[in-house]
Amino acid sequence: MKFLFPTVIHETLVPNFDQDTCVKIARQLKKEDPKGVVKSNITGWQSDFIYPNSNDYFTIVISNTLSNYFDGQKIFKNFKLNIQGYWVNINQPGALNNMHDHPDSHLAGVIWIKTNEESGKLQFRNPTSFSENRILDLYTDEFSNNHSLHAAYYIDPLPGGCALFPSHLNHWVTLNKSKEERISISFNLHLTEQ
Repeated sequence: MKFLFPTVIHETLVPNFDQDTCVKIARQLKKEDPKGVVKSNITGWQSDFIYPNSNDYFTIVISNTLSNYFDGQKIFKNFKLNIQGYWVNINQPGALNNMHDHPDSHLAGVIWIKTNEESGKLQFRNPTSFSENRILDLYTDEFSNNHSLHAAYYIDPLPGGCALFPSHLNHWVTLNKSKEERISISFNLHLTEQ
């Protein structure tokens, strides 16, 4: 038995995560632009696209998190990592994000700032779920779980956690059923070989 063409999702933690500072900055961005933009967000607030800046706190958080992860993992050849930009998401109770992808980038990522068990999960749609629907249904639960063979997969977001995934992968955030805001930073990455 062989497993061909897996989809790789990277998970790591933000080093020296300062939740209070991140929450304060996210709320300040919303205060400066209370309307925000509407993309995949349903009733939640999303900032406009923010270009990276070496003096910007969130750019530094993203850069440090990715450098720490990639330097430690040794999974890529020599490469240059370009943060194309990021945006902040504040999903109040009852908010969610529809299924979407991130065109024109190689990897997409998210860093969770404020979450709890009820504030919504990040879910991914298996790119082959349409063509392999029947066979995915027939695998035993044990086999499916041992080999990540599902029509969809979810990640429980934890404050200070980070996930990176191929930008073409359809994903969404489920309904915030909690009584608190769910705050995150999403970003796009471009990788070039050196």
